[in-house]
Amino acid sequence: MISQPDPRQRLTDLGIDTSDMLIAPEVIEQMRRGILCHVSVHAWSASARLDEADLGLNLGPETPHLQHHDPLRLGAKRLLPRKLDQQLETAIRNVRDSVYDRAFKTTWGYFVPVTAYAGWSQVFEERQAAFFALRDRLVREYDDWRDELIGEYQTVARAAYWRAKRIYPSIEVGEEDYITRYLEAILAQIPAPEALGAEFTCAAVKTFIPLEDYLNTPLPEEAGDDPQTKMERDVLGEAQATGPERLVGFVRDVTVPLCALVHEVTMSALASISKQESLGGSSARGLRNLVIKVRELNFLDNADLDAGINQLELLMEQDPKDRPLATLTAVLQDLATLALAHLVKFGEQPRVSRDLGLADLPDEVVITRARRNLGLLPSEEESDPVPGTRAVRQPRLALAC
Repeated sequence: MISQPDPRQRLTDLGIDTSDMLIAPEVIEQMRRGILCHVSVHAWSASARLDEADLGLNLGPETPHLQHHDPLRLGAKRLLPRKLDQQLETAIRNVRDSVYDRAFKTTWGYFVPVTAYAGWSQVFEERQAAFFALRDRLVREYDDWRDELIGEYQTVARAAYWRAKRIYPSIEVGEEDYITRYLEAILAQIPAPEALGAEFTCAAVKTFIPLEDYLNTPLPEEAGDDPQTKMERDVLGEAQATGPERLVGFVRDVTVPLCALVHEVTMSALASISKQESLGGSSARGLRNLVIKVRELNFLDNADLDAGINQLELLMEQDPKDRPLATLTAVLQDLATLALAHLVKFGEQPRVSRDLGLADLPDEVVITRARRNLGLLPSEEESDPVPGTRAVRQPRLALAC
């Protein structure tokens, strides 16, 4: 069996102090536990700009252009029926959003962790299929939706004619001729079915973070003014010089957003309990969604979040009338405290309400108590209370095995 290099030594070799709790010794390996994902989606724009020249009208240089006076003016025109246009916008947005919901925004791009990869792949493939299904429908029903579009523009074209008539009384075209020209100009901007379908593309480009390769690639020897060598030395030299900083940045990029989400949702739920003396329906949904989100995004195996989410999941599986509110409150306070502690390490200062039983800056005593409550540290049944506090133990659920 080939021995693997000690990850702690690898970080030490890169100039990273592995005693710093912000940096786990497996950071480089953890970078391989996910992909960089760029979603590329393009569709027919379904819009075009028109002016009076497109209608075969020459109003002369001294005539005010219609587009400066008419709210129904020529100008940017929608080339799909309204409902289909909205469906196309939604399909494009859904494809792009598929990566945002299950990824961290990092220096290198959007990082989808392995824990979320299967879910992301499924959602992306479903939305990609819906995008292409809409394309196929536009090609298949080409004549139908063009007729529908013309129906939508009939009234617009007629109103545009009479407004044009008021602005330019001597216009040498009749109402029906103007409307015909207007509608023909709209249809002329729509490509043929095959050309329209060819404008639809959708793909996900997946790569790994390249930092490790940069760090392990020796700098080429200087070779005078050779541009290729100079470029490689610049790129590799910068990557190797900033390697430790980039590692820290990666951990920050994948830790802060998740801890901020945990802190925000738990604080909101605590505020709901404090105000209503019960957990509201929206807060309950938020907590259930939080469990799912942390399961997907906690690929660094943050033990604090895992322990709190385990407790929270067990509580949220209970019938609301059987769920002990005091226990839920205590779990939320401990989970919020530990999420806040991680945020503070990275220089973040999220809003904290002391009325909800949380400290602005949790110290080691508070952090240790929270970890003990969540089962991360041995219990101290007979321990002396912390000075200035009461030795009151909150009821706890056993962690699922």
